[in-house]
Amino acid sequence: GQTKENLLGKNLKETTVWNDSGQLWRNIALCLSEGKTQILNWAFNKDDQKITLQCSIIPTFDLEEKNDQKIASLTLVVANTTATEDFKQKIQHFNYFDHLTNLPNKNYLNEFFDHELSNSFPNGEVAILLINLLKFQRVNESFGYAFGDDVILEFVKKIKYKIPEKALFFRFEGDKFAILIGDSDGTSLKNEAESLASLIHHEFKMPVRIDQHNIHLELSIGIAIGASGMKDSLLLIQQAHIAMQRLNNKSKSK
Repeated sequence: GQTKENLLGKNLKETTVWNDSGQLWRNIALCLSEGKTQILNWAFNKDDQKITLQCSIIPTFDLEEKNDQKIASLTLVVANTTATEDFKQKIQHFNYFDHLTNLPNKNYLNEFFDHELSNSFPNGEVAILLINLLKFQRVNESFGYAFGDDVILEFVKKIKYKIPEKALFFRFEGDKFAILIGDSDGTSLKNEAESLASLIHHEFKMPVRIDQHNIHLELSIGIAIGASGMKDSLLLIQQAHIAMQRLNNKSKSK
């Protein structure tokens, strides 16, 4: 690699610079033709690592040329912003993915409805299963939050084994999860969603075992079905939430 010591004072065109697809030279040419400072986010690959630099290309003019300003030299001022770019990517991931399970979160679900829903499920209908882990706070209070996290991870692992290959699985918030499925083979989507809900309920009739403790998880699953062309995820989620609340009320009345 190059160091500032062996680059200072050198002709860059004669120096092996990194693979940047000509980005730097295009901006140098622009600076020479316009006589104005060019600022770019200079991105290139070095040793299989993506580097991002904020680069200013500043023209210096020949003061002896009174009538026609002539560029005598160019100065490159470079600041390494790779760490900043990495931080931005981590923030972006944090905004759209749950930090514990790495599942897409509610923000991702909303964006998916806005931009990708009809492309991913082109057959006309989608169903959302909203899953609530009932009284899960008691697990945290009894065993601690780290233990509760382990239970969540085991729950997620078991769900992943049960859902269809093309289904999308979200951690909606806290103890709520969502599964999005589409009509892939012409069968009744309502029946498919209800069958999946029954399969999940059956899976968790047996306790989840964590650190020699058997944890019985009680689930409530609300189902709502809508058109794949719909843009309002909130409406479908509200319908699933209402269905879930009805099931909760029935369970309490027994």
